[in-house]
Amino acid sequence: MVLYHGLASPYGDLRIKVQGEANPKARLTEDFLSFGPGGASAEDVYLKRSAGNTLELKSQYLLPQTDNFLELGSPTGPKKIAKIYASSFLLPTDGFLHITVYVIVTKDGKIILRISVSTKSRPEYIMLG
Repeated sequence: MVLYHGLASPYGDLRIKVQGEANPKARLTEDFLSFGPGGASAEDVYLKRSAGNTLELKSQYLLPQTDNFLELGSPTGPKKIAKIYASSFLLPTDGFLHITVYVIVTKDGKIILRISVSTKSRPEYIMLG
């Protein structure tokens, strides 16, 4: 492994890579930290400062260290998550609970909010509009 100082960003970057391989196993710039298998494969996950007060995460999965371990925000304190934007939530229970929210704007400007709640047995739809 070699530590490589490149000139890819205005201040350069630090890379951890096997000598002679095309892609690094890790790379750090002034606003970007990425990881990958190295070799012929490019980095596949990253944490990036995309704007002021904004972090961008590229990863298919965000795994806690162990089950029932990770919490976002504080349930009793002032540090709570204000809003969550998601296409769906999967909340495992003894079966499962899947909540999906769709916002549909019709051609005539009408807004339809469709909420789908499914359990293991059958889906239920709640239509608001």
